[in-house]
Amino acid sequence: MPAIERIHSVVLCGSLLAAVSWLPVGPLHAADKVPVPSADARNAAAALVKDVYGEEYATAANSEQKAALAQKLLQAAKGMQQGTANQYELLRVAWDLATQAGDAQLAMQITDEIARVYAVDAPNARLATIKTTDKFARSSAQRAALATATLQLADEAADADDYDRATELASLGLAAARKARDGELVKQIVAREKQIKEAAEIHAKAQVALETLEDDPANPAANQAAGEYYCFVKKDWTKGVPMLALGTDAAFKSLAIRELKLSAALRGQNISAFPSEQAELGDTWWDLGEKHDEDMKRKLRSRAAYWYRQASPNLNGLVKQKCEKRLEQVPETNAQNEMKIVSPSTDRKLPSKAPVETRQPAVAVAPRIDSTPVCAKLEAKKPPEGLAAGTIPFSAPRGEGRSGANGFLIEAAAGWDRRGTAWACTYRRTESADGVHFIHPLGAGHVMVIVTRNGFHVASPGPWPSRAYRPLQQTSLPLVTANNFAQMLDIEGDAPRTLVSILAPDGRFQFFLDGQPLAGGVVPFAVPLQLTPDFQGENLPMTLRPGMGGVIIGPRDGGLNRATDITLGLLASGGR
Repeated sequence: MPAIERIHSVVLCGSLLAAVSWLPVGPLHAADKVPVPSADARNAAAALVKDVYGEEYATAANSEQKAALAQKLLQAAKGMQQGTANQYELLRVAWDLATQAGDAQLAMQITDEIARVYAVDAPNARLATIKTTDKFARSSAQRAALATATLQLADEAADADDYDRATELASLGLAAARKARDGELVKQIVAREKQIKEAAEIHAKAQVALETLEDDPANPAANQAAGEYYCFVKKDWTKGVPMLALGTDAAFKSLAIRELKLSAALRGQNISAFPSEQAELGDTWWDLGEKHDEDMKRKLRSRAAYWYRQASPNLNGLVKQKCEKRLEQVPETNAQNEMKIVSPSTDRKLPSKAPVETRQPAVAVAPRIDSTPVCAKLEAKKPPEGLAAGTIPFSAPRGEGRSGANGFLIEAAAGWDRRGTAWACTYRRTESADGVHFIHPLGAGHVMVIVTRNGFHVASPGPWPSRAYRPLQQTSLPLVTANNFAQMLDIEGDAPRTLVSILAPDGRFQFFLDGQPLAGGVVPFAVPLQLTPDFQGENLPMTLRPGMGGVIIGPRDGGLNRATDITLGLLASGGR
């Protein structure tokens, strides 16, 4: 952080010398802002300001006069060429006058104008404005306005996870409110100060948890801490809910899983779909809040209100009245931070699993893919051939008595998180061979597209679904399943078929057979894939890292199970 230059203002023999400068003179400027003018340029501009406004400055004796002159200089500066030394000096002197007037609102306007044009450390500048204005505020009204401005800055600092600054600002605001003898404002700031302290503690735990998740993405305690931080502090339910679903708190875990399933069902639907289920989910959050203290009750009711707002327009009778009555007890929340649901279909039945889409999608051919060869041949009971640099080959567990499964892992190319990934290969299978698996990275987790002898599944199972090479209800949250896949795919007789598995960064997946779309849908969340000790390979991670993908060829007794010319690509334009 560059040193803060402080030039104290004094009026000597009626001459304006200099206003306070708390602005950094180091290289903090952003590309669209101009640096603070040099000392020589500021001195020359100060002389001009003195010539024009020196007499008015000297005669501004009370708060009203200083505030009026500060407002005049602010307006004059706004009408000048942006980024000049003259404009900077006008704003600097206006700031000095506004703070000496004890006018926190005006002083903050001037501070924000300086920060808008010049490359300054805005948070430090605003803190300096509060501290300086506090020295001059005299009336109860000035102190109450100062306390209100300080509380707003404390909220902004907390939103930016700058809890040290938020705590300092809340303390300054509380002192100002007490001097103003404003009991309601004191009560409000005391409550907010407590919330900031608790948020700081949750944030500190979350930082440790997030570091843990780097190496152990499925760690329950770390997911719980990080999930509570994102949901209850940052109000980012999109990030937080999948973590709570992997956490340690049984009540939060159960509700998070329900949220994910309902969100999965609402993908591709109008937001008004399933109003009864949305209202029931809101009820459960509301009821859980009754078991917690007032602060947590408020947070859980806020989440309940989110679902009530979605459901209420499409309800009727007593259920609608109950939702509306409860909504009256909860203030509006910022919908921008709520879990995002995308949405068209007429099927209003809530499925227990998101159904595989077997109709012909609008796209007749696969999206354009920038592909890279990663393996020439992957075959059951034989070592892989032609692996690209950086791949990690392994042998995989048996399945239903069959053996010989193997595969490989590889880091996806840079940009996978923005563009999405696509696996492609030529595939042959006969007799008892048990299919092929494609592993896609998605966020911090992984999604498996599983082609078995008689089924097709898309899941983010977490622990490896060892039995029969397909996800199990007790070990995974299956997202898509179809048991008539043998008829759809009909891979028999050693006929070569082209398979393409695509996962976009927003969770949209498509599966193509010989260039034609066969299945599609949306994956609402992903958790890290965890392997078992039955997997054997040098440098093989037991929990896959973010960005890792792979292919597994299933086991066989007789027959053939082979994928050739395997490529891993990135989608053009994010998969659209």
